[in-house]
Amino acid sequence: MIESWQIYHVALKKLPAGALQRIYRRSCRLVNYWAADPRYADETKRNPLDRIRQMLADLDTAGYGDYARAAIDYLAAPLGGEFCEINTQRSDKNCVDGEVADCMVALGKLADEIRFALSDDHIDPAERIRIKEYSRRVIGEVEQLLDAAGA
Repeated sequence: MIESWQIYHVALKKLPAGALQRIYRRSCRLVNYWAADPRYADETKRNPLDRIRQMLADLDTAGYGDYARAAIDYLAAPLGGEFCEINTQRSDKNCVDGEVADCMVALGKLADEIRFALSDDHIDPAERIRIKEYSRRVIGEVEQLLDAAGA
C-alpha cells in the first residue's frame, strides 16, 4: 500500500516548482518534510493526507461514516471516482428470498429519501449525502443477495 509521504514526494517532483507551496500556502521546508521518507530522513512532519485520514476515521467512529464517505466522494470526483467498499457483503439470511426482501426494503427507503429530498424541488448537500448512503445500502443488499445465490 502506498504511504502518504510517497504521494507528496511524487507531487513535489512532478508538479511545477512551487505548486504545493501555492496550494497549501506553507513553506518549502514543511512541504519537503511531508515528502520525506521516514526511514531515511532525520525529521518528518505529519502531512495533510494523514490528518484527513484521521478525521475520516474519527467521523466514522463518532457515527458519521456517511459524511466520511461523502468526503471521499468529494476527493475522488476529479478523477471520476467515488467511495466503494472493498469487501463484498456476506449474506445475513443465507436464502435468496430473504435477501430479495432486504433489497426491496433498502430500495424503498432510497426511493422515499429521494422523494422527500425532491419535495421542495431542491436537493441540499445533507440530503445528497443521505441519498448516497441509502444507495450504498442498496448495493450492499444486492451483494448479499448475490452471495446467497452463490454468484
